[in-house]
Amino acid sequence: MGTRSSFVCPSPQYTPHSRAMNGGGETPTPPRAQDDLYRHVNAQWLSENPMSSYPAYGRWGVFESLADEALTKSKAAMQSDDGKAGAWFTSGMAANTQDSHAALASTLGICKALSTAVGETNATAIAANVAKLHALGVAVLFRIGDTPDKKNSVWSLAHIGQGGLGLPDRDYYLSSDPDRFAIREKYQKHVAATLVLADPGTYSSDEAALAAAAAVVAFETALAESHLTPAERRDAEKTYNKFETHKILPGSGTARSGVENDSGGWDWSAYFTALG
Repeated sequence: MGTRSSFVCPSPQYTPHSRAMNGGGETPTPPRAQDDLYRHVNAQWLSENPMSSYPAYGRWGVFESLADEALTKSKAAMQSDDGKAGAWFTSGMAANTQDSHAALASTLGICKALSTAVGETNATAIAANVAKLHALGVAVLFRIGDTPDKKNSVWSLAHIGQGGLGLPDRDYYLSSDPDRFAIREKYQKHVAATLVLADPGTYSSDEAALAAAAAVVAFETALAESHLTPAERRDAEKTYNKFETHKILPGSGTARSGVENDSGGWDWSAYFTALG
């Protein structure tokens, strides 16, 4: 519903004074449905929302009202006491400061958490740190989430899937296409720039940052080699691998994991304990 013009064919029972003639809105008494169906239905809205009250709009209806309300609430959120939304908005609008430590504070916080995770050499500690990152929404190494059982929807399961890549999928790492190669080169430079922002002391030279970025991309490439292709991920049977307990998941070192020569090394108990 909204304010708009309409073509009216008046009948002998229709009187023009049943609508306001000077932009002041509709009168409370609408015309009959057979005389003017549009104003018969919308009389109250038109009376309460005359266009003269909204000079900034070319029209005014329910969708414009909702959009205006959303803008008002968004402005209030930007000006709220916690400042998070406002800082995000300011960062997005101030292109010249987007690479500053202040603008990237949340990203740099994740970088520090990642550094802590990879700094451990104990398998149990690594599993626990990965779980903490997953709780923050960082899909390092793999992804985990709640999903219905595809073959029995009354059950809700912990779903573990491939993840941990900075680029969209395995083809971006393994394809020999020129465009994929160019993207990998740009991605490596992006990783190097992020490392400099995260720890300018350690990566004080371009050579150190680029070398570390190359190691990151090499690790992600090795991880990508274990990933399913996009076509394989659409195979419902191939992606349905249900385990009754985390103690026999791949990486647990048990024969029941379904992985040939599973040597173990991943502490699933420590992971799920830390995940909560």
